Amino acid sequence: MQPKDTLLKKGWDSFWIMATLMLVIPPILAILLSGLNSKLLDVFADSRFWSAVGTSLQVAVLAGSIALLVGVVLLSTTRIYRLKSQARRADSLELVGTVILVTPALILSTATFLMLRGMANVFSLAFGIVVLVNALMALPYVIKTLNQPMQRLAAQYYPLWQSLGMHGCADFG
Repeated sequence: MQPKDTLLKKGWDSFWIMATLMLVIPPILAILLSGLNSKLLDVFADSRFWSAVGTSLQVAVLAGSIALLVGVVLLSTTRIYRLKSQARRADSLELVGTVILVTPALILSTATFLMLRGMANVFSLAFGIVVLVNALMALPYVIKTLNQPMQRLAAQYYPLWQSLGMHGCADFG
């Protein structure tokens, strides 16, 4: 049971919420209002705008799918390690998926371009590099979101897997 909020606590919370809104909303409104001008319809009519929207959506869907796939495979492996009392190994593997938060996306993209510069035409690989970097940047959030539900399901069904003699890829169900 949480203690009942007093009027003073509610007032204090309301003050900080309002103060934060007063700092955040004016710049957002200024950006939105400056975008609402006479050229807005021209932008919506321009095919380059819709091409950019389509490319952004392709990057988002591909990067999200790759991050989800890699995250599920990584977490499937770590949950088996945890069920077999190898928590240290599981923690190390999860750390690999979250260490990307330490590296800014700009540095990762630049390093990838520089690394591939001598091997291929990096400008033809730009789309793939952007998708890869976005997928890597999303991976920690996938791991954080899916870790507990997958671990809970594994703990619930692991005895069943063992009793049925399921091993290998069948464990990933």
